[in-house]
Amino acid sequence: MTADITYFYSTYSAYAYIGHKLFEQISESAGRSIIHRPFHINRCLENIGAQSWEDRTQANLDYHFQRQRDRWSEYRSVEMPKVTPISHSNEALVGDKAIIAAEALSLDLNAMSYLLMSQHWQHDLDLSNLEQVRTCLNQNGYDTNPLFDLMLRPETQAAYDANTEEAIRLSVFGSPTYIVDGDIFYGQDNLVLVERALEKPFG
Repeated sequence: MTADITYFYSTYSAYAYIGHKLFEQISESAGRSIIHRPFHINRCLENIGAQSWEDRTQANLDYHFQRQRDRWSEYRSVEMPKVTPISHSNEALVGDKAIIAAEALSLDLNAMSYLLMSQHWQHDLDLSNLEQVRTCLNQNGYDTNPLFDLMLRPETQAAYDANTEEAIRLSVFGSPTYIVDGDIFYGQDNLVLVERALEKPFG
């Protein structure tokens, strides 16, 4: 099989950030391209009946989004702050839509998405703030004039909504989610299974 790997994620996702570089390596080794599908995680979770953040216990949140996050970032040698960025609760509408616009401009989506993720987690880049994201991209060599012109068009919002609707249809319940030849793998901790599936599909 030589089909692309579909990658559902949001640019503010801790676990997408932790697994991103390894996922790139795995896909490149397998000769597969990555289809980036940024989506609105919370809207997806609400529509598939998943447990809301508000309904989760503090112990659940501490385990998944503190202890596990720390262990996996250490294991993957990915820099991760001990304290969640202040802007994290703002979500990532600008960051996600920037990736969609970048695809239309044939930019390197792997590099841009990792830049936004790492700047969010390491330097509290607010991925919902237009000017902060613009400044970040400008400082890293991107021409943001055509990018942001396209990002602010209705068709980019429509593409983002379509990604989210597709995630709802597939019952994607988190970021990152990888789809290999129709088989869905949730979470960067399943990258070992993604790699195996690329070599030998599961029966």
